[in-house]
This record gives sequence, structure tokens and C-alpha cells, in this order.
Amino acid sequence: MAYSFERSIVIHATPEQVYDNLLDVASHKKWGEMSELELLFEGPVKVGSRWRSVGVMDKDVMHDECTIMALERPHLFQFHSVSQHSAMGKAGMTFTYRLEKVPEGTRVTISRGFVPDEISSKMMRSLLQVGVVRLMDIFMTAKIIDRGLARLRDYVEQAHK
Repeated sequence: MAYSFERSIVIHATPEQVYDNLLDVASHKKWGEMSELELLFEGPVKVGSRWRSVGVMDKDVMHDECTIMALERPHLFQFHSVSQHSAMGKAGMTFTYRLEKVPEGTRVTISRGFVPDEISSKMMRSLLQVGVVRLMDIFMTAKIIDRGLARLRDYVEQAHK
């Protein structure tokens, strides 16, 4: 039941500049879909750094607890999120940002993969198995992720004018 969904955008900045903004976890609230963000670590971001956030997706509140899983400057920023969604229960997901130098700047590709063993809702597991989640991602989630990527692009490009 492995499943992953990805979207990309080009940002007119160097991979190092984009990566530094991803490392600034507190700034995620400025361009992400969060209404609240609480850092659970001090000092520089490293593998194992954690934070909590609250956001709204399709009018449903999501509570996330996130942990950095991998950092490879300036190409990879990955974190694991355990989300409690009011409608779909608890789900574990991995978010991976891959940064690639392109002539225009940096292509940022985000992928989101569910962790099947961390999905509490039988309904959600069934939706994954029959492919409904892929349709939901195409018609709903893509817009949310694209909006977040566009906000990240605008935030980074503004900071590096």
C-alpha cells in the first residue's frame, strides 16, 4: 500500500537560499498552511528536531507533531508528521523536499507519503487501498500543496531580492 504524491515549483534563488528557509522551521508558519506552530527544540535544526503545528484543511482542523528525519544540505529536507485529523483520524506521513539546481534557480519538489502502519482510521486505509486518496490528492490536496509551494517561492524570492 505504498503511496506517494508530489508537486514541484521553480524558485528564483539558489538551492542554499531555499534550503536555509526550509531549515528555519519557525518561518514555515509564514508560508505554510499552519495557524499555530510550537518549536520543541532549541538551537540549530538537526535530525530529531521536533515541532507541533495546527492547521486547517478543507475546514477540518489538523494537529501535527513533526520530527526531522533527514537533512542533506542543500538538496534534501525531510520530516515525519503524525497528524490527527478531525474527520480522518490519525495518520503518519513523510514529507520530503528535494532541491535541484536548474537554470532558473531551484526546482523544489515536495512529496508526501503515507505510513500505512500509522493510519488509525479503517476508512482511510480503505480509501488508500482503492485509490480514492489519489483522486482526492489530484482534485483537492494538489491545490493546497501548490498554494504552499507558491507561498514558499514568494517568501524566498522576496527575502533574496
